[in-house]
Amino acid sequence: MNYKRLLVIGVVLLVIFGVYKVYNSDYEFGKFDSFDEALEKGIPYSVDTVVYTEKVNGVTIVMYLIEPDKKELPFADYHALAVAFFEGNDDEGWENVGPNGWTHYENKNFTLYHENLYQHDNQGNKLRRIDVTYGEVNDADVVKVEVKDKSEEHYVEARIITSNNGRYYFSVSNGDSVRALGRNGHLIDQQG
Repeated sequence: MNYKRLLVIGVVLLVIFGVYKVYNSDYEFGKFDSFDEALEKGIPYSVDTVVYTEKVNGVTIVMYLIEPDKKELPFADYHALAVAFFEGNDDEGWENVGPNGWTHYENKNFTLYHENLYQHDNQGNKLRRIDVTYGEVNDADVVKVEVKDKSEEHYVEARIITSNNGRYYFSVSNGDSVRALGRNGHLIDQQG
């Protein structure tokens, strides 16, 4: 009898603690009144800089930089690049509808990251799939980045974005193969 009472008290305390943590955190679930609020509260990381946004099939894709948490990664001296997917507008509200995460690795020429948004209805039917290939361009000699899905025959040029924080590329595609080209089209690096 005593063990059951302790178990019930422990579960109740755990639930109270969980509600307290969610209530007092900056991260919010649901819809946000403005796009800026969605960026601030709808992404579970502190967004340092928005690098690029693009609207595709009713979804606003945001490529952004974060500074890794020094408590978790005390020796991280870099900004990590990530993307988020939002639906909505300022009249009806904004909602983060995609996965949230980031990865970082070093490469002297360019980095290659993929993120995908898959949306299904309640019956499991696919509503939408958006594939994004993106990364950092680290080599100053790179003037063009091209991506190619394995089912495609030809490469397609990715958008290169230049900001105060560096150079990046972005493509709405499943870039299984990505190549960086220099002047006159010479190949500098290829991944995938």
